[in-house]
Amino acid sequence: MSGVSNRTKILLGVLVLLLVTVLWWLLILSPQRDAIDTAQAELDNSLVRESTLQTRLAQLQQIRDNELSYLFAIGQMEASIPATPQADAFIEKLTFLAERTGVELNQIALTPPVADALSGGFEVPVSVAIEGEYFEILGFLYGLEAMDRLVRVDSIGLTPLEGAEEPDSTPPPEGEGSGETAGRLRPNPDLLAADITMLIFTRGPASGSNPGPAVTVPQGSAELDDEGSGEDL
Repeated sequence: MSGVSNRTKILLGVLVLLLVTVLWWLLILSPQRDAIDTAQAELDNSLVRESTLQTRLAQLQQIRDNELSYLFAIGQMEASIPATPQADAFIEKLTFLAERTGVELNQIALTPPVADALSGGFEVPVSVAIEGEYFEILGFLYGLEAMDRLVRVDSIGLTPLEGAEEPDSTPPPEGEGSGETAGRLRPNPDLLAADITMLIFTRGPASGSNPGPAVTVPQGSAELDDEGSGEDL
């Protein structure tokens, strides 16, 4: 009987140990493991957020370091493609460029802005008529390219101009008096007339609902005629 009793005690002890182990797993270890898994997931998410914030911080620091460059680029963009046509200022620049390069500015004609569906901005067609020697006209074209305002030259037409009246060396018919020597105009290869068509650009239409007619500026004048002002383009 004592052997059976000892065996029973051992079995009961094993069962109690198993029960305690199961209860310890269910009540203590399993919740702790869940808490550990949750904490690990939160740590992983925090590390990801930290990496994202560090990347964003580096980007912001780069923007801060390049702030002056960005402001300069924005200023260049606003100068090259302004918000409004600013026709008066452009006419003044063309007049100054003509004086600086030595060409004779005969006419400037600006047409109302035309919407560009591709870029979302507006194009202002401009035609300019000038006279001068070849290298003077070439300097005028280089000056257009160097303007802070964006200018696209579409076409250039060159025509030789007649020079001063020269005496006719042909002798008069026999029997006629010498009289006045007839004169004639001869082409001057150094003097050219140039008709230039170009486009300037603007981010917005003209101020006001009615764009008005095309504006023509006569020779030697940067003033607009009575048909409209430059900002009405």
